[in-house]
Amino acid sequence: MSISVNDYIKYDLYTIFLLTKENFSLSLLRKAYQRQILIYHPDKFEPNISNDEKKEKYNTFNLINSAYTILSNDTLRNQYNEEKLKLINSLKNTNKQLNKVGALNNGQVNNGVINTSTHTVNHMNNTTNIQINNFGKENLDYLDSEYFKDLILNNHIEKAYMKLTEDIYFHKDHPENKTIKIENLNNKYAFVYKEGIWKGILKYELKELLHNKNSQLLKVHCKKLRNILDTAKKNSISVFLARDYDGDPHLKDMNDRMVLLFYEGKPKSEI
Repeated sequence: MSISVNDYIKYDLYTIFLLTKENFSLSLLRKAYQRQILIYHPDKFEPNISNDEKKEKYNTFNLINSAYTILSNDTLRNQYNEEKLKLINSLKNTNKQLNKVGALNNGQVNNGVINTSTHTVNHMNNTTNIQINNFGKENLDYLDSEYFKDLILNNHIEKAYMKLTEDIYFHKDHPENKTIKIENLNNKYAFVYKEGIWKGILKYELKELLHNKNSQLLKVHCKKLRNILDTAKKNSISVFLARDYDGDPHLKDMNDRMVLLFYEGKPKSEI
């Protein structure tokens, strides 16, 4: 069966096998492929799983096979690397254009409808005398190695992904990290705190920034824990982190739920 590389550039194929473009080798790929395929082969499916779970496992199994086919072939791998780079550069240019379209002037939307200077900070009544950090510069010092060890070892990767957001932006002892607010679910804008004022940002861009931040933090700390993670945990993490942000409906739903957290102004456990 022939494979179109263009159908797979939206995925991080290296991450599926816990590899990077820089440390890639065919021998490492083959070993990782054998581990993955033993776990996700249809013969290994539990007999009582639901049709939805079965479908997702089939999709994962097919993705693993396709990823191996591409990365194990020099021509296809080089084509994938080239097209992936083009996609990344294209997304960067698209984000720049989105920023221009949604640009705010001193906290005010171009049409003058929204002005953050007239908005109170929802659910932040106790932060009046607290110096809020700049968005993107939140204090993460309290999220140490032991925190990430507990987060990753004792939670499914999807729960860890969501809990990380809660522990950064809603930690009761760190209100200085409340750098995001969403006051209207139907409006395309959210607000982030920067340089002493609340500035507008497109929700689409905010969700992508949060996704990238969480994914990067989890990748770094999963790598540190790789010697104590069992094979099943490693594989579930690698598959999750390889998901396509734009094209995966389940990941989109997770990030939509993340937006709801900021609208509610409190972690899921308190809603």
